Amino acid sequence: MTGGYLEPVWLALVDDDPATRNSVSWLCDEAGIELNCFENASSFLAALPEDRPVSVLLDYQMPVTNGLEALALIKIRTPHAAILMLTGFGSVPLAMTSVGQGAYTFVEKPFNDMDLLSKIQEGLRLAEDQFVDHLATSGADARLATLTSREREVFDLVAVGHASKVIADRLGLATKTVEVHRSRAMLKLGVTTMADILELAKQGTPAAPA
Repeated sequence: MTGGYLEPVWLALVDDDPATRNSVSWLCDEAGIELNCFENASSFLAALPEDRPVSVLLDYQMPVTNGLEALALIKIRTPHAAILMLTGFGSVPLAMTSVGQGAYTFVEKPFNDMDLLSKIQEGLRLAEDQFVDHLATSGADARLATLTSREREVFDLVAVGHASKVIADRLGLATKTVEVHRSRAMLKLGVTTMADILELAKQGTPAAPA
């Protein structure tokens, strides 16, 4: 990502069937969409970028590492990736399981070209949106990481609407001490209004329970 603009979505197909790779490649080529093809999860994971939007067409029935296993590995590496599961006849329940584990949809083989193309385009849009959210979360987390543990406690309680006296009672501190922590936190984070605090808290990863 350079100059504030997102790089194009990196679209990949992972399928051990050459006929499927050829068919989807032709479909994407006709639509002007660049597609990267891989015959197994291992080669795909070796090429998977982590710093740009990613959308993946993932076959369920593959040797060594099947689709559900590959999906879990992708989500660890690139939680912002948009994943579509391809499934053969008889494995639809497993494809539905994949949706519960992070895929945005599934398509049953043999697929209809226009239906698949529509879902690919949906995945490209989703990949961009999820990557933007990922960047916002990463940036917010980096800012929140500058706080001390006490400043983060105070910030989180301010973000849910608690007044300084309530926070003081909850944390066993003097109200003035809470206000000092609040001021330091806002200075470090570069926020000046309650709206800024709420937006940053929304974007950041929730702190672990004390």
